[in-house]
Amino acid sequence: MKHSLLFILLSTPLLAASYKVEDIKFPPSVPPEVGGIDFAPDGTLFVVLRRGDVMRATPAADPTEWKWKLFATGFHNGCGIDAVSRDKVRVTQMADFTEATDTNNDGIADQYRIFAAGWGLSGNYHETNTIAEDGKGGYYIAIGTASHNGPTAEHTLGEYSKFGRRGRNFASVKWRGCTLYCDSKGNLSPFCFGFRMHNGIHQDSSGNLWCGDNQGDWRATTPLYHLKKGNFYGHPSALVWDERWPEGKDPLHTYREDLEAYNEHRTWPSVQIPHSEMNRSAGEPHEIPKNFPHFPGQMLLPDNNSKRITRIMLEKVNGKFQGACTHFLNGGGLRSGNHRIRFSSDQQQIYIGQTVRGWGKEAEGLQRITPSG
Repeated sequence: MKHSLLFILLSTPLLAASYKVEDIKFPPSVPPEVGGIDFAPDGTLFVVLRRGDVMRATPAADPTEWKWKLFATGFHNGCGIDAVSRDKVRVTQMADFTEATDTNNDGIADQYRIFAAGWGLSGNYHETNTIAEDGKGGYYIAIGTASHNGPTAEHTLGEYSKFGRRGRNFASVKWRGCTLYCDSKGNLSPFCFGFRMHNGIHQDSSGNLWCGDNQGDWRATTPLYHLKKGNFYGHPSALVWDERWPEGKDPLHTYREDLEAYNEHRTWPSVQIPHSEMNRSAGEPHEIPKNFPHFPGQMLLPDNNSKRITRIMLEKVNGKFQGACTHFLNGGGLRSGNHRIRFSSDQQQIYIGQTVRGWGKEAEGLQRITPSG
């Protein structure tokens, strides 16, 4: 144990020295709470901010000289974005998946339409959503649960479940705590169930779908899950939205009373990440692309509640993924609040989007990580 601790202590400054971390400046009037980031095919970076705006800029070498322009506005806590082109984005906001398009080439979106909708909204602050592209024009959408720290509104959007309302993090309205599939026409269907708050979802280059989840009720530590259609991933509240679950049966009560049945039903994580030591609150996982100088093919997992990014090494054994984890970056100028991640168009730099609301010290904005050796 002493030797392991010594290795961690000695390796931390070496990790930090291997990367340069820069703050990308927004205009002074822009609240830099980053909900999502994505590159358009032409290399333009789009950022959706949680206060409602979508900004865009062409990356500049000098982090203080980015020429940000407002592209779209009016979104309700947007936390997922697909930059379809320089003139079109799709954003998951609290209640729906909206497309914004610049139709007259003036650089500002003038046409908004709902691309997909159908999940519920209880009025709770915690019900954010994010996306991963499927590579075929469709998406996977991570639908977050509500929190006990906030109320449920008197009038809700969509179906309501009294059993789904129970518990610390809850799924009182349709498809909360689920992952959905959205086809290229905007049609939605449930894909898998049982998440507390999977704040980030990613499809790797081999077509495997991944997400983390936030430590908390029914989550002893931060997991990394390999997602498969129809599976249950351990947070019971969302089971009320699984058509296979018996109507009128309380999933929370059922599995509190029968943990053996619970463990038989749930899909276990591919990796369980040591809490506090390695990652406290998983953001968006992302595969390291083949042209990045370090660790191509491995996975990065930002920590939304600390100044670090976890590196995960995966392998498939007897048809199932398993793996190990270590620090990719721990400090070294990195802020807390890390939850969104993209590689630059040339795959040589990493961009990290950050937001914190009510968790520790203020930490928000956009940072760029460049290998220094």
